[in-house]
Amino acid sequence: MLAILADTFRTATRTENMRVYDAPDKAPRKRWLPEGHWFVKPQRDTDPTEL
Repeated sequence: MLAILADTFRTATRTENMRVYDAPDKAPRKRWLPEGHWFVKPQRDTDPTEL
């Protein structure tokens, strides 16, 4: 427990320069179905009696 407190104190009172990095851009989310899959295509208004 004392080690945790000591690490916290050392971190809070640090005087040397800190390295700061830019956060990477978020990668686009991967689609669960490919573009153009029949399940992804919008519904068409078709009358089943005219098939």
